[in-house]
Amino acid sequence: MSTSLLRLFLVLSLALAFMPLASRADEAKVEPSAPPLSEEYLEKWTPGGNRNDPGLPYPHVTAPFQAEDDDDWRDGRWQLTQKGPAVAHSILLPDYEVGPKVTAVDAGGGTWLLYDLEAGSFVAAVTGGELRTDEARFGMLNRPLLVGDVAFYVPAERAWRKTLADAAIDRASIDHQGRYLNDERVLLATTVDGVEVLESPLPCDAAGVVVREMEVGAHDAPLWLSIATADEAEVLDEIIDGGR
Repeated sequence: MSTSLLRLFLVLSLALAFMPLASRADEAKVEPSAPPLSEEYLEKWTPGGNRNDPGLPYPHVTAPFQAEDDDDWRDGRWQLTQKGPAVAHSILLPDYEVGPKVTAVDAGGGTWLLYDLEAGSFVAAVTGGELRTDEARFGMLNRPLLVGDVAFYVPAERAWRKTLADAAIDRASIDHQGRYLNDERVLLATTVDGVEVLESPLPCDAAGVVVREMEVGAHDAPLWLSIATADEAEVLDEIIDGGR
C-alpha cells in the first residue's frame, strides 16, 4: 500500500449549487439572537436564599450574592475575549441542527466553519458571519450563536461513508486526534475507519466562497464524503478513491 497522501481541494461556492440555501437565508432576515430566558428556567439556576420560608423556626443565613437578581449576573467579558482562530463549544446555527461537540474555525474575512468532532468533518460554514456570545450568567448560560449566510451544510450522519455511497461509517470508527495551529491556520486531524484525514480551511478573498484543503491517507476501499446539501433532499458527494 502506498504511503503517499491523496491531496484534495474542495472549493464550495455560494454562486453554484447552494443557491437554495442562500435564498432560504434571505427569506428570514430577522436578526437571530439567543432565546429569552424564562422565569421558570432562571429559577433552576438562581440561588433562592433571599426568600425565607415563613414556616421555618429560623431565618436562612445568606451570602450577599444570593440576594442579587439576574441583571447582576450579566457580564460581557467573555464577549470581549480574544478567542483566537478556533473555539471548541456547543454552538447554535440558526435553522440547522449541528452536534453538541463542534469546533468553530475562523477562516478570515467573516468566514466560519463548524467541524463536528463525532462526524470527523466540517458540517457547515457561513460567510459574512460572526460568532456571538451572550452576557447572561457571565456568558456561560447560553450557547454561542454562529450567524451569517450559510454557504454549505451537511447532516452529520451523512458526512463519511465507505465502499457504497449509502454505507455509513460507524461513529465508533471515527476518532478525532486533535487540533493544530500554524500561525493563524487551523488543522484538524481525525482517523476515519483507520484512515488518517487532515483538513484545514483556507482563507479566500472571493465573496461567498469557502475553501477546504484535505489530505487523506492511503486506503484500500473507496471513501465517500458529503460536502454540501443543495436542498432538503439532495446531497453532493465527493468520492475519495485511490492510495492503493
